[in-house]
Amino acid sequence: SEELLEIFSYDALMLEYQIKVDSKTRMPIGAEAFLRWAHPEKGLLVPADFMHLADQLDMRDDIDAWVMEETCRMLHRMKNAQMHLPISINLSLQQLLQPSLVDFIDELLRRFELSKQSLIFEIPESLAFEHHPMLQAQLEKFKSANLYIAIDDFGTQSSTLANLQSLPASELKLGPALTADIEQNPRTRNVTQAVIQLAHGLSLTVVAESVETEGQRQALMELDCDAMQGFIISPPLTEHRFWALLNNLQANLTP
Repeated sequence: SEELLEIFSYDALMLEYQIKVDSKTRMPIGAEAFLRWAHPEKGLLVPADFMHLADQLDMRDDIDAWVMEETCRMLHRMKNAQMHLPISINLSLQQLLQPSLVDFIDELLRRFELSKQSLIFEIPESLAFEHHPMLQAQLEKFKSANLYIAIDDFGTQSSTLANLQSLPASELKLGPALTADIEQNPRTRNVTQAVIQLAHGLSLTVVAESVETEGQRQALMELDCDAMQGFIISPPLTEHRFWALLNNLQANLTP
């Protein structure tokens, strides 16, 4: 709306972080960054509520770059605190079609003195299996640069499992379609088990997202899912609260 457009502020953007934990030990193994707009009256808004404004203001590319830079800044602070956990960020189609994307990422990692393993780039399943020449070429550039790719929301599309072997990915994220009713539905459990076994056969780490109940957590652990994130562990948190959670987990769950 015009009202939102008038008050949209680049300076009011922030990131929240949702922790990922090992399914068996519950130790933190990483996090995912989520973009938010701190609206003066409506509170924190998610990208679906405001990125159309960024498009109108021709700011999307700048915001996408800001997310990557701010994530690297956070990773640098974590590294200085001896917390070596990777952070995942989501890439859009617009970003993936930028020819200079890999060079930009490499420059950021050098500037913040970070390893290639520090960042994981999440690509929706719908894009990962898209047979677009420029997109496939970009994914190959990621592979050549040793950058980590995760296939996000797996199970929401009609992709065949056979396509997984051709993707230069290191992580597979199970979407709600494969986790929501896993404790009640034997069919869902069997499909999820097959996906996990195939992914492991391809040396992919499997992360379940949107885990909300103890039953889901238990079922996924029994199926040998490597890691998980979701509200049963923690919602996305502001940086201050994320640090507090990390410190608490480190203090209470150290083997």
